[in-house]
Amino acid sequence: MKSPPKYIPTQYPAVRLLVGIAMGVFFQLAISWNIIGFAIAFVICVLLGIGLCVAGRYTSSFWVCALAIGLWV
Repeated sequence: MKSPPKYIPTQYPAVRLLVGIAMGVFFQLAISWNIIGFAIAFVICVLLGIGLCVAGRYTSSFWVCALAIGLWV
């Protein structure tokens, strides 16, 4: 008899995206941003995500881009 499948939150991409966006929203609300600092942080996250994707580090790129989306939201 097979055991029931275990629920692993990181197994599902939508849950990982939700967690990454939630972390981005938390950082955006926790830090007092001015518009220049926010723009610099957002651009750095996007460029870092693109660089990691080009380098083949897809999991890290996913988390950085999810954080950038959370900052933007």
